[in-house]
Amino acid sequence: MEPLVSAPPIGLPALSSYAAEYDWLFFGMCLLSLFFMVPIIGSIVYFGIKYHKGSSADRTERVRPRTQRIIELSWTTIPFLLTLIFYLWAARLYVNWATPPEGALEIDVVGKQWMWKFQHPGGQREINTLHVPTGQPVKLVMTSQDVIHSLFVPALRIKMDVIPGRYTHLWLGLSRAVLKFARQASRSEQATRPWRAVQDRG
Repeated sequence: MEPLVSAPPIGLPALSSYAAEYDWLFFGMCLLSLFFMVPIIGSIVYFGIKYHKGSSADRTERVRPRTQRIIELSWTTIPFLLTLIFYLWAARLYVNWATPPEGALEIDVVGKQWMWKFQHPGGQREINTLHVPTGQPVKLVMTSQDVIHSLFVPALRIKMDVIPGRYTHLWLGLSRAVLKFARQASRSEQATRPWRAVQDRG
């Protein structure tokens, strides 16, 4: 599955079909935050200096009521519309991520101290290593045998907790690469270790 857009140059590989779009969403939200922050902080500093106690600045009100209404509508409507765009963008990404495609290859996953166990539909089993085909969606059906564990693969932009007595799932849309996963420390140890994506065969 090829990515829909090219990933921004952040130095972290984007090996899933949706990783690049997540990166652009993150960068877009950072820019939006700067768009809000810079004028607000700049105004606070500017007016704090201009109208500090004892300054000779003119404090008479000169803005007309109609102009005041336009200003208030502008600083309310524009931020609302901008944040609504990012909300809809993020919601679409979440729905796509949370809904595995039809016909996805299902792999059973069990987290336990100190390993991850994977079982393929044909009965093949792997421990701490998972090989998956490229170009085909893969659904991981996950649970924990003992404590809460976290599946975290930065190169795929995915993270999911697995909990004893409960099944969770996520799906992988690999654009390229075979994955080998390092052992994941459990939350009970107060430590986490991300899984590594290696052996690029794209």
